[in-house]
Amino acid sequence: MNTYLIGFLVASVFVSFYIIWKLILHHQRASRERLLIAITACSVLEQNIAYIIEITSSTVGEVLTAIKFEYLGSTTFVLFYMHLVYQYCHKRVPKVVTGISVALFCQLTILRLR
Repeated sequence: MNTYLIGFLVASVFVSFYIIWKLILHHQRASRERLLIAITACSVLEQNIAYIIEITSSTVGEVLTAIKFEYLGSTTFVLFYMHLVYQYCHKRVPKVVTGISVALFCQLTILRLR
């Protein structure tokens, strides 16, 4: 089962690389939505690579470092995906929501990277 999970995660990493290449490098002009999707794909890529490292690591220190990077990828994914949904719906993100999300992101990043 562990081998199938690692294979699936490696395939998802390749899919993320393809999405990033298709969105940014393939087109001349990148719109704001494409850039948000690319940043979201990068955070998913970071989360998946960290999970692969977590599964295949042999020491506790490597596992803890991988978990920290996995948490960082998951928090950036949530933040940028929220902004992507607001942008796609042609709505402005309220300043209160932006302030709270940036404050939570900074707090979680600082607490998790210690």
